Amino acid sequence: AGTLAGVWAGTGFYLAVGANQNGTAGEAFSSTGASWSGISTGSPRVLTSLWGPSSSDLYATGEQGTVLRYNGTSWTAMATGTADLLWSVSGASDASGGFAVGYNSTVLAATSGSGFGTPRPAAVMSGPRSLEPRADAMLVRGALPEGAARQARKRR
Repeated sequence: AGTLAGVWAGTGFYLAVGANQNGTAGEAFSSTGASWSGISTGSPRVLTSLWGPSSSDLYATGEQGTVLRYNGTSWTAMATGTADLLWSVSGASDASGGFAVGYNSTVLAATSGSGFGTPRPAAVMSGPRSLEPRADAMLVRGALPEGAARQARKRR
């Protein structure tokens, strides 16, 4: 048993991606509701997330800049131009575009038919910023305060 990191659910079809039990390679599983079956991704990379507008147009991200596209029957690797771990992928429900994000503030953008192009770390944001947490970032656990207490917290 490995670790699942991303699940996609459609009408009567489910797909999950993640890592094998050693955490050294990616795995994918599909189901039509009764049981799960392993499907080969053709990639040795650990997979971290899954998104897509339909069961025949799904995208998985992973380590070493991995983006895979699933067309309903097989996986195809997509060029990304980065070796950074890509943590998450999401996009428009009409498949007009999508984003994959990862370590080192990597942001990949795609439009319908274009694939995921050249990585754009931090440059897509206004000004020189980073998605890395600051050393003085606050760790807050539990419910957010309300009213005046919430306003006071913002000023810290």
